[in-house]
Amino acid sequence: MTEIATQIAEIDANDLALLLIRFTLDDAWVLGSHLRDIAAARNAPVSIEIRRGESIVFATSLEGATSDNAGWASRKNAIVQRFERCSFAIALDLKLRGLSLEDFGLSRDRYAAAAGAVPIRVAGAGCIAAIAVSGLSGADDHALAINAIGWLQERQASGQ
Repeated sequence: MTEIATQIAEIDANDLALLLIRFTLDDAWVLGSHLRDIAAARNAPVSIEIRRGESIVFATSLEGATSDNAGWASRKNAIVQRFERCSFAIALDLKLRGLSLEDFGLSRDRYAAAAGAVPIRVAGAGCIAAIAVSGLSGADDHALAINAIGWLQERQASGQ
């Protein structure tokens, strides 16, 4: 297995392990607010977007983020919802296979194969939403998003 293939398998395994008990609009607010607090504490100039289907259920930008960051977050979320997979794994998989978005009939105006968006999965329901961070390196965007979902998973497991 190549180094990239190993990385893809790790990303996919970490993603699939993050099953939530539920994901309501209140949960979206709690998750987004927590992620915003973490990013603000780090002075991270990011945009954060949570989508459930076509609906944006949380969105914010921190000081230093631009409208480009918000656009990237939206396009990363679109690809997660299309493939129900982390945008980081999708980007690496396309690179590994020598493919592009266009090979799937997808427009770069609507989709971005770049790290930073993660599916939000609910036990028994599958991928019902996605969260994206944009403004840092792709790996850092991804880490912020996946760690926030892990935090919410732990919070729900403790009964909150």
